Amino acid sequence: MSSSTISNVTRRSWFRLVGALAAVLFLAPGVWAKDGDVRLSTNLSGAAIQGVVPSGHADYRARGAERRFSVEVEDVKLPQGTVLSIVVQGVEVGTVALDSLGGADLNLDSRIDTVPVVASGSLIVVTVKSSGQAILSGVI
Repeated sequence: MSSSTISNVTRRSWFRLVGALAAVLFLAPGVWAKDGDVRLSTNLSGAAIQGVVPSGHADYRARGAERRFSVEVEDVKLPQGTVLSIVVQGVEVGTVALDSLGGADLNLDSRIDTVPVVASGSLIVVTVKSSGQAILSGVI
């Protein structure tokens, strides 16, 4: 092989490596933060309830043995006080009651709460506790 052919092969290999690294960083933003911290998040979505589309967001953070998990829901067109279950990979991790605006927040901190270990790809589902009806979901 000539030196120009080797140079072209090396250049192509370099660009493939850079492209692969860029794809990993683009496809998994925020999964690994500095110092080994784990940060995962997802938007939660669901079908309209009485003409209003609910929305939500879930966040998970871990650093060493310390973990935090939070879920926020908004625009859930159900009566104030309706109890919702927050379910991670089929296991209920907490409940919340809707406020007068159709919103609720769950905030778990391992310093005072039991916080599940959440892995990338985990299914998060928000259900109506009394009926089990899923109203929001997302994969973190």
